[in-house]
Amino acid sequence: MDALPTLTLAELTAIAAGMEPDPAAARMLLSALADHDVTPTVHRGPTAQYAEIPAGDASHGTLVVTNRFLSLDHRTSEHNGWMVYLRRPDGTFQERPLYTAGDGRMVVGCATDSAAVAKFVAEYCAAPGPFERARAVLRATILPRTEARDYTVTVDGKDVDTMPWGQAMACAQKSLRNGVDITPGPAGTFTLSAESGRTVAFRPAART
Repeated sequence: MDALPTLTLAELTAIAAGMEPDPAAARMLLSALADHDVTPTVHRGPTAQYAEIPAGDASHGTLVVTNRFLSLDHRTSEHNGWMVYLRRPDGTFQERPLYTAGDGRMVVGCATDSAAVAKFVAEYCAAPGPFERARAVLRATILPRTEARDYTVTVDGKDVDTMPWGQAMACAQKSLRNGVDITPGPAGTFTLSAESGRTVAFRPAART
C-alpha cells in the first residue's frame, strides 16, 4: 500500500453532513502520547490528518496515528477509534493496521482509546526486535481476562477449539516467536497468518 486508505463515499458523506473540525480529540491524543514521552510530528493536510512517530530506529519506518476518517481534529463525542499504520522506510504503508479500536460504526471513548493507543505506540517503539513488536500488537488487541475468559480459535475458517484466556495468549505468543504475522480486529479479535497461507483467528468466546 503506497498511501493511507482512501475515504469511501459513505465516509465523505458523513464528514460533509456535520463532522466539523474540532481539535478536542487531537488534544486528547497528543496529551496521552506526552504521558509516555512521545512527541509526534502532526500533519494536517487537505485530505488527511495524522500524527507520525519514528518506530524505533530508521530501519523500522514510522507509525502513523489517525482515525477511520483520516482525521485528528474531531469532536470526542464523534470519535470512532484510532488506527495505527506502519509506514515503511520507502514511504509505503503496510496494508493492515497495527492497532485498531472499535468497528467504525459505534462511538469509542476517546480518553480510554487515546490512553490505550499511546501505551501501544510507546511499547512498540521501545521494542528491541520483531517478536517484541508483534507482542505489543497482541497486548493492545486481546481483551483483558476479566472481559474474555475464553477464546474461540478458528483455523482456515473452521472453529476448532475454545480455550481459556491464558492458553490462548500463550499459543499466540508461541506463534509470534515463530515469525507469523498478526492482524488486529475489532472487539479483541485477531488473526495470525503464516507464510504458507494458513490463518488462525482468535475471537472472544460467547459467554453461556
